[in-house]
Amino acid sequence: HSIPDGLPPGWFERIEAACATACDAFVGVVEGRVQEYPSLADGLRAQMIAEAAVASLAEHRPVEVAAWGPA
Repeated sequence: HSIPDGLPPGWFERIEAACATACDAFVGVVEGRVQEYPSLADGLRAQMIAEAAVASLAEHRPVEVAAWGPA
């Protein structure tokens, strides 16, 4: 069930904490505080997991996420 603009009810509540954390990290960088930030490798790993999840859903089976590490 979704509302006319396509967003499911309660979507913001599910991401609210992540949004607050991202805003806090941004402000920390702007203020010059040292922040640990996700790396490109972290983003690529997340993309691999997302692609495996989509394939798993489409194929109705578990899909292995390949091991990957920086060269």
